[in-house]
Amino acid sequence: MDGYLTKKGKTYYLVIYQGVTPEGKEKRKWLKSGKTKREAEVFKAKTMANYHSGGFVEPSSLTVAEYLGRWLEEDVRLRLRRRTVESYELIVKEHLIPALGHYLLSKLQPLDIQSYFHIAHRKDGRDGELSDRTVHYHFSVLRRALNMAVKWQLISRNPCLYVDPPKARRQVPQVWTPEQVLVFWQATEAAHLGSLFRAAILTRMRLGELLALRWSDMDIPNQVVHVRQALAKGGKHPRFERPKSEAGFRSIPLSDDLLAVLTTQRSSQAEDSRLRGPAYEDYGLIWQTTNGTPYIRHNVYRSFVRLSNANGLPQIPFHALRHTNISLMIALGAAVKTVSSLAGHSSASFTLHQYAHFFRQVEMETAASLGRFLNSGDISKSPNDQPHEESKSTQNVEDR
Repeated sequence: MDGYLTKKGKTYYLVIYQGVTPEGKEKRKWLKSGKTKREAEVFKAKTMANYHSGGFVEPSSLTVAEYLGRWLEEDVRLRLRRRTVESYELIVKEHLIPALGHYLLSKLQPLDIQSYFHIAHRKDGRDGELSDRTVHYHFSVLRRALNMAVKWQLISRNPCLYVDPPKARRQVPQVWTPEQVLVFWQATEAAHLGSLFRAAILTRMRLGELLALRWSDMDIPNQVVHVRQALAKGGKHPRFERPKSEAGFRSIPLSDDLLAVLTTQRSSQAEDSRLRGPAYEDYGLIWQTTNGTPYIRHNVYRSFVRLSNANGLPQIPFHALRHTNISLMIALGAAVKTVSSLAGHSSASFTLHQYAHFFRQVEMETAASLGRFLNSGDISKSPNDQPHEESKSTQNVEDR
């Protein structure tokens, strides 16, 4: 049975017959439809179409602010990694709720969201202009939140589907050149945490993965090191978590160079344990402080920056060592699938997208090599066959 429109005061309502109660009374649902007849008729047509197709969702009285708070509590905190949770909370509390929180969840429209993105591009009172990439991340968080609202049957559709967010400009991963890597490699030989820095160059592991690596993760008979966890928080009360994705659980070849680095580290750690005696807290990690506790990530990064600066190297985030390793693998001709697997990426397509700049370099150099061969019989690679140093941004992210 179709609903009908009726007017009470200055407001139209859609009345939908819902059958009979156990007591024999007719049951009807009243839905506010609009101030004008035209507005009410549009609401009726849309609502009844959803009702008959099974897609009708009763409008929620929750505001966007109330819903986002529940979403953080009942979904995000239960399913995502701690650092991702903190990132989502920051975006929700400092950006999305102030801008959109006053709307009723059921009344949030695509234009409201589009207007927010327009405003977000303007001056932020604290940080200045928000970048396309940052605003696009805000959009991703909001879209994920509203997808869950659809799943929880609080809204019938996600208004983000009808919004055009700003395109996030692709950032070329920042890397050191091969010559700069060699300078740093030599500088690490006698440096504090030198073995950790060398392992980062050799394994392309994320800092959290390196700091959570245990001696028990070494599989010498099979010549691999297993990545099974990541350090979320160091110090006296450490917290460990799963790798970033399922692909993050991986096995890394235990090369002779890596084995030499780990052997040196084991000897150093044994000396720390001997000197500290009973005061040494052993967590079984490959890299621990002289007291045996897990490292605090920021302290590792400061040591990295000091060593880089002392050797006249461009300042880069620690995570750029991972990008540097991957760029070198690409330059050496490693297959995309191999690079993706060793890097722990979720897919080879992600690797192609993220490192497109370096793959294009290899394509151009291969084409040039073919041209040289056809013209002179010289099949050697270009003397400039190396990744290029990119921007000097030092933002320390581990989101790739």
